[in-house]
Amino acid sequence: MEGNLALNRGPGLLDWAIIGVYFITVIAIGWYYSRRQKSKDDFLLGGRRTNAVASGISIIVTLTSLISYLAVVGETVKYGPVFVFSTLLALPIIYLLATRFLLPVFMKLPITSAYELLENPLGLKARLTGSVIFILTRVAWMALLVFLSAKTLVVMMNWDSKLIVPIILALGVITLVYSALGGFKAAVATGVIKFFLLFLGAVLTIVFVTVKMGGAGAWIPGAWASHWQPLVLFSFDPRVRITLIGMILTSVSWWVCTAGSDQIAIQRYLSTRNLKEARKAFLSNNIADAVLTIFLGLTGFAILGFFSAYPHLASEGRSVSGEADFLFPHLIANILPHGAAGLLLAGVLSVVLVSFSSGINSTAAVITTDFLERLGRKKGTARDHPGGGGPESAQGLKSSRIATLAVGVIVMLLSTIMDKVPGNIIEVTNRTNGLFVAPLFNLFFMAIFVRKASGLGTIFGSAYGFVTAFLVGFWETLTGRTGPGFQWIIPFSLVSSVLFSMVFSLLIGRNESRRAARIWSLALAAPLLLAAAWIFVVRGG
Repeated sequence: MEGNLALNRGPGLLDWAIIGVYFITVIAIGWYYSRRQKSKDDFLLGGRRTNAVASGISIIVTLTSLISYLAVVGETVKYGPVFVFSTLLALPIIYLLATRFLLPVFMKLPITSAYELLENPLGLKARLTGSVIFILTRVAWMALLVFLSAKTLVVMMNWDSKLIVPIILALGVITLVYSALGGFKAAVATGVIKFFLLFLGAVLTIVFVTVKMGGAGAWIPGAWASHWQPLVLFSFDPRVRITLIGMILTSVSWWVCTAGSDQIAIQRYLSTRNLKEARKAFLSNNIADAVLTIFLGLTGFAILGFFSAYPHLASEGRSVSGEADFLFPHLIANILPHGAAGLLLAGVLSVVLVSFSSGINSTAAVITTDFLERLGRKKGTARDHPGGGGPESAQGLKSSRIATLAVGVIVMLLSTIMDKVPGNIIEVTNRTNGLFVAPLFNLFFMAIFVRKASGLGTIFGSAYGFVTAFLVGFWETLTGRTGPGFQWIIPFSLVSSVLFSMVFSLLIGRNESRRAARIWSLALAAPLLLAAAWIFVVRGG
């Protein structure tokens, strides 16, 4: 078997040809949809006529970055299938909560940015706060995504690390071209292609390992691997890294918060015709999520079996019980047959381009709607109504494209100065992006479900939720003592955000004067400043 396997072989001519065809297809899709746009609504929401199934698939593939694609496989190899099991068990709960309580609220409003919903119940400051949190979260997420993707490609190809910056610039330019041309519909179309490439990549890997090892029985685990941590149903012991129930709570919390506050997800409901179609889109999202998770889990088992049998074929310094996140990309670039490697490399690149494109499109929608239009309205700027035409619509389309380009350039610049992110990818993602998920959703929870919510109290509740998430995520780093673990970051932050918002709203009331608002702001900010000072002192010590 090993005679036909060359370590550090790299892609061949056929692989590069397939990658070239993929890039040409992406640019062609952007050009195709650019010719059918007449307004900002066409560019940012596909004219609100997007196919529900395509829109639903686009949700999961947009939120499935290269980080999470590699993370599920690496997590399964190193720690076992607890993450996969918890995701599958959480999906029915997620579907029920999102489609019954959240989608009906968004679909009855003629909005482009999700954060428009916050202004009436909580005020303009809460709306802009939500917009800023989203922009910061997504820009940081995209910068991390592009940087780690470039790093992954360097590792896969065995290239010099000096090529990371040129790769970032190349990926960025290609993404910006088709994003600025095709807008939302181009992102959805390439998202569907991305889903099938990711699915095909997992299947090809499983088939390859099965053939090389003489059957599926050679790699399907017959018992719990010796290096996996024991399966724990539930535990309050902070030394237990993850538990099944804890990860189910994390999955449900993350998805409900994302479905109810993230512009990337909400933009896809709004692009459909009505509530029925939006629910169909979310069901498609859940089904696609389940299929992808199952096959990535099986891919993890296959990678585990393959490199356990042939550890010398792993790249230097990596093993099934060590740095397992990069075993999968190493197999793609250096061990799979030519052609199959090209398809998987195209899938890997699609993960970067689609997530990056959708991220900058959604961020541009928020900037255009919540800042350029909303704040510009005070100066007499008219709103670009859905389905509108004429000069105002053309101006809205132009502004959206300029915002898209600006966001993309900022992300590219940030990506070039990103430092190494240490540790397991899933943990890193939860400890960075997970800090903002619950505080952002808290704004929507209070606006939708709490009638007497105070805008100021809700904003400070979210701030306290962010501090909670930070302390849970970095407790061990700050104090040197074992903390609750990354699986509790979002659940603890969500409970904290909502409870503090309710208490502060009760104390402040809805109709506070400017003087009262200043006094309350100083009083509520004081503990946050003390916490920041404590963190600085502890960390400095």
